[in-house]
Amino acid sequence: MKKTVRNIIIFLVITALVGTFSPMGMKQSAAQITTPEETVYQYISALNNHNWNEVVSLLTGDEQSAVKGFIANPENEGQDILGVLSAQIVEIKEMPSDAARFATTVDSYRSTYGDVHVFYAGINYTVENESEFYLNGVNYNLIVVVPENGSWRIVQFSMAPIDTFVKWGYGFNSPSENAALEVLKQREEGRIVNYQGKLLGTNIATEEQLNEEKGEQ
Repeated sequence: MKKTVRNIIIFLVITALVGTFSPMGMKQSAAQITTPEETVYQYISALNNHNWNEVVSLLTGDEQSAVKGFIANPENEGQDILGVLSAQIVEIKEMPSDAARFATTVDSYRSTYGDVHVFYAGINYTVENESEFYLNGVNYNLIVVVPENGSWRIVQFSMAPIDTFVKWGYGFNSPSENAALEVLKQREEGRIVNYQGKLLGTNIATEEQLNEEKGEQ
């Protein structure tokens, strides 16, 4: 009986030691606990909750400095991310990084961070002030996630080249994406409109600007 108890104790001790020193028993870093896609979801959740500290923490160091300065400036109240009232991901997919090379500096990111994950996401926003960059409804963004200091962080968050992604077969073929394509077509013609067709502004070059581009006086 004593021998049996002794064997059980030895077994439990060995099991505990194996658990301590095995990969499963070791404390995992943030990069191991989360995935690049989960980081995107965390960022949008923080944006939806107006948790600016978390928003900043999910960005790379260089981006953190820029966003901190933007948030701290009272003149930016209600603009850009500070004008987002709610945000929710409705569709997302990871892109082959090479497919997004024309829209982002993939090679530079890979050289700096070693690993690059590119996402194409449809995000449903409610905003205080609609603009070229934020409309009420589903907006499409290109998001680049890289490893930095043991965590996955966002190094680029920009407008997605929807038409090109669709042309290359990476689109969602969803009603909201089709609506966004129509808005993009208007924008390419110099008219910035929202999903209801309301004109928000124009981006049409004046004759003077066209002449400057041609090198004329």
